Amino acid sequence: MSNTSVSLKTLHFLLQHMEANKRFEICQRCPALREFEKSVPLKIKSLVLKESYVAVNDTTYKLGIIRKCKVGEAPRYVTYANEMGCVWD
Repeated sequence: MSNTSVSLKTLHFLLQHMEANKRFEICQRCPALREFEKSVPLKIKSLVLKESYVAVNDTTYKLGIIRKCKVGEAPRYVTYANEMGCVWD
C-alpha cells in the first residue's frame, strides 16, 4: 500500500464538492481535518431544523437522550426508549 499525501489545494477541492453528509462522516472520524474543513464552503441543498432532529440533504440526525442507571437495572420503559433510539424530552 502506498503512502501518498494529498495537497491542501486538492483536499480543499475534494471537500468543497463532496456531499455534505459524507463530509460530516469524514471529519467526525479524522480530527486532523476539522480545522481545515471549517475553511471550505459547505454546500447544502436542504436543511430542516426541528426540536428533536436535524435533516441535511434528506439524511436525518435525531437528537435525544440515552438514559443509563448508575445502580441496578433500568426500568422497562427506559430500556424500550433506549432501544428505539433515545428519549425525547
